[in-house]
Amino acid sequence: MSQSTGTIGYGCGVTFGTTGGTYEVLSIRDALTRAEIDLTHSASPNKSKEYGAGLADTRVFDIELIYRRGEYATLYNGTIGPVETITFTIPNPGGTDESIPIEGFITNLGTEIPVEDRMTRTVTVRETHRPDVA
Repeated sequence: MSQSTGTIGYGCGVTFGTTGGTYEVLSIRDALTRAEIDLTHSASPNKSKEYGAGLADTRVFDIELIYRRGEYATLYNGTIGPVETITFTIPNPGGTDESIPIEGFITNLGTEIPVEDRMTRTVTVRETHRPDVA
């Protein structure tokens, strides 16, 4: 059996172009959604609902960061700042890391301060348009 080609996220990162800064990342989650249109009518076959594909939405990224003092003001200013280029760096243990730039803006900034664990920041980013993917 051949060895898995899976990899871990160690070494991933995120850089905000206008807001500034490169941050220590704990996790990056994104979701791409597409609307479903209810096309059910009084003569739908088999007394079943019918659906059609709607418009695709842009991605929303939830980025969990290590809390570092002094970063809040920079990220906070990003919540009221312009659309910017946000670049995600994905590690490639066998070669050159992959950089994925998107155009987006910060929609949410949160902080978690547990008593007996590491402090974290969560930044939510909305992509402004769906990029062409080759």
